[in-house]
Formats: sequence, structure tokens, C-alpha cells
Amino acid sequence: MAICATRVMLTCAVIGQASGTAAGLCAALDVDPRALHRDHLFTLQQQLLKDGAHIVELPNRDPRDLARRAAASASSAATDARGRPTPAADAIDGSARAARGRASVWRPDPEAPGPHWIELGWAAPQTFNCVHVSFLTEHHRAARFEIQTPHGDGWTAAAQVQDNRHRRRVVGFEPVTASRLRICFPDPADASRLALAELRVYLEEERALRIAERARRTRELPEPDPGFRFAHLVSAPRPAPDGVRAETLPGVVLDDCQASEIVGQWIHSGHTRPYIGAGYLHDGDADKGAKSVAFTPRIPRRGRYEIRLGYSPGPNRAARVPVTVRAGPETRTVEIDQRKPAPVAPVFVSIGTFDLDPARRLEVSVENRGTTGYVTVDAVQLVTAQGQQ
Repeated sequence: MAICATRVMLTCAVIGQASGTAAGLCAALDVDPRALHRDHLFTLQQQLLKDGAHIVELPNRDPRDLARRAAASASSAATDARGRPTPAADAIDGSARAARGRASVWRPDPEAPGPHWIELGWAAPQTFNCVHVSFLTEHHRAARFEIQTPHGDGWTAAAQVQDNRHRRRVVGFEPVTASRLRICFPDPADASRLALAELRVYLEEERALRIAERARRTRELPEPDPGFRFAHLVSAPRPAPDGVRAETLPGVVLDDCQASEIVGQWIHSGHTRPYIGAGYLHDGDADKGAKSVAFTPRIPRRGRYEIRLGYSPGPNRAARVPVTVRAGPETRTVEIDQRKPAPVAPVFVSIGTFDLDPARRLEVSVENRGTTGYVTVDAVQLVTAQGQQ
């Protein structure tokens, strides 16, 4: 019974994907599993990568991927926290995930004027009807983007994606023949967090596009609260709460243990008081650009709210911590100086006021990208804005 726990659910899911894909290829190729392993292992591995699976240090070598034969360019390119460039070519280098402490991604320069775009070009026209767009993580995604092809002296949209909330999108459209393809990100707010890990381009059969669309509709269904929190994603066991109790504070308060997603290895600490609950998280002043914490508070009712971030201040903290709020169509990023005491008791600073609707997803995320010093995350609070009933 020890292995029948939630800790192995992801492992089982990965095994299931590999087994199911292998079974499908056995049927399609009319071979048994032994022959599949002996003669078609490359095909199986490349199909799993195409479907979004991760096989450690195995790059994309899919011969059907038109992006592998393209040259990549972009409107601009940023540098990462270590001063390394993030060129457009990194989006088609065969890697879709961070590995060995480095993320092979294209990032636009957030200081450059928008709209931001990445372009693929071929020596001769290609026919395609499907583009795979993979971001580094869910929190490095673009909420809105367009797939464009040349039209006269400009560009026309072959497909548009709105309200994207996933790391990876497979976008189908009517077949197009062109020597260039552009992915355009019109929302300026996306530039501050956008990290594009992989682009793939295909000419697919209609059946493959129907499967991708069915999968997209399933993923867009509302996500129920699982009823448990992912405290195992931090490096130390949590003591009993001995700080400020969240239920004694006004509005909606989510402690750090109630984060909807934690990316990277964060450290739980109770060194510096005050704090909410049992302590707070900090990034260890390490792996800059690879860590984030996100919250998805439930909005009680439609109205205008002030959103606050709780943190633990100190002289060794980061001076420019990016905090991004995605509230329906609005995206706003502000920088918090965590060296300064929190101006709103006991541990909060205001991120701003927003018009919120329970029918629209709200996400508040904190990243350690571009920071120097410790980044801390304690809680997120929603309070009704002054003047609202």
C-alpha cells in the first residue's frame, strides 16, 4: 500500500503515456513490442517528445518538423540573469525544457517597443497547418498570441489564441503555403515574463488536428480545487503555524503553502518575524530566472479589489522583485523592493487595484528573474478597494 499514494501519480501518468503511445505505434506499424523496441525506438521517442513528454537530454530530431529546417529571427532578444543571450534560434534548437541549470529559450527584450515576435524563414515555400508553441513553464506563457503569415506588404493571422493558460499549445488552422511564419505577441505586458522554449511546425492530417482540438477543449474545462496543497515542493518540513493566522486578516488570504504552483526549489524559513502561518519561502538567492511561485485566489464576487503581496523584508533581500497579476484580459507587472519594511501590516505591500470577476481566472505570480539578493514569498491578500461595498 505504501506505493499507492499521490506521490506516484505523476510517475504513473508518464508511464501510461509512454505505454499508450507504444501500443498505438505497435498497431500502426503492425509489430509486437519487442520489434518496436528493436526497430522503431527512435520513432517512439520522437513521438513522445512531439506530444509534450520530456526525455532527459534527448533532443527533437523529428524529420517531419519543418521548424528544424528554418532560420529563426526575432523583434528583439533579452539576456538572462547571468548575462547570457536568449536568441530566437534557441526556440528551434531541439530543447523544450530547462536542463543542467540553463533554459534554452527565446525571450524578447522587455525594454524594446512591441509588438514582440519570433519568425521562422525557409529557403523555399513550405505548406503547413499546425504549430506547436511551448513556453518554459506555465508562468512564462503568453496569454494571447497570433500565428501570422505574409500577406502583401504585411502579415495576416492564420490563427489567434486568446486567454491562454497553458505551457504548451497545439494550434491548427487551414493549410498555408509560405516561406515565412511569425508568432506575434501583441500584449506588451507579456514581454516581462515571456520565455518561448520550443516551436514546431507541421503539415498534419485532419484527424491529428481534430485530436489536438479535442484535447484543447478538455484542458480548458474549469479546474476544481483538489482539496490538498503541495507542501512537498519546498525543501523543509513545515512546523506548526506560530505566526499571524490568515483567518484573522481581512479579505481573502492565501498563505505560501496554498500556492497553486511552485517552480524550482524554494526554501521554507521562519527566521524573520512577523510572517503568516508557519513561515515564508525564499529562493536561497540562487537559480535566478528559474524559480516562481503562483497563487490563484478565488474571487468572492465581482468588484474592485486591492491585491497585496506578503513578504519578509531584510537588508539581504532583492530590490526589484517582479510580481505579475493576470486578471482576465489585464496583465500588470510591478517590482517590489523587499529590502524595505512592508508598508501594510503585518507583512504586505499593495500591488495595485483591479476589477475582478469570479468568472475570470486570477493569478498572482512572483519570480526571481533578474534579481540580486533573496526573494521571499509569504502570502497573497485580496481586500475590497476603498469606496467599494
